[in-house]
Amino acid sequence: MISTIKTQIVLASTSETRRRILESYNIKAKYVEHAVEEEKEIVKHKKIKENLARYLAQKKVESIKERYQKSLIIGSDQIILCKGDVINKPNSEEEAVKNLLLLQGNCHRLISAICVLTPEGRYKTIEDKAKVYMKKIQASDIETYVKNNKSIVYSTSGSYKIENDKLKCIKKIEGDRETILGFPIKRILPLLKKYN
Repeated sequence: MISTIKTQIVLASTSETRRRILESYNIKAKYVEHAVEEEKEIVKHKKIKENLARYLAQKKVESIKERYQKSLIIGSDQIILCKGDVINKPNSEEEAVKNLLLLQGNCHRLISAICVLTPEGRYKTIEDKAKVYMKKIQASDIETYVKNNKSIVYSTSGSYKIENDKLKCIKKIEGDRETILGFPIKRILPLLKKYN
């Protein structure tokens, strides 16, 4: 006899962007805060650069898996690489300005990863990459932007939002929109639909 009880899908994130993306595909999920200290993990594992997003996505899943056994758990993360450096979320205005000065006039890569833990205990991890080309921007314009847009500046690794480009800094984007937003969900949709 086939069970008609649906598996609970849990997203280890309270991100509004990720919630909207899941809802746009009619995926019902519970949204919970993960227990990973991202900043410490990034500093500790910066050397793995290309694999950092995958590592953090899995850590987020593992941080809540004991509380949500028999659920399907999704963890995700995105890192920015520019000139070989990982760009973190800033802790101060000075750091945000420094990050934006590094990004301006350059191309940077966004690496977005999703890790899924199925109720049967199987892990599936996928990632996708995108490129963002940024215009040259005056330091004074960056400083003004940072002062006036703290909610964006401190909540994102690059201190800007592609979907709300208040700095008017984006010249060209190469890649899938959901990858750019940090949640390349399309490649695991068949798996999610199976449990939804």
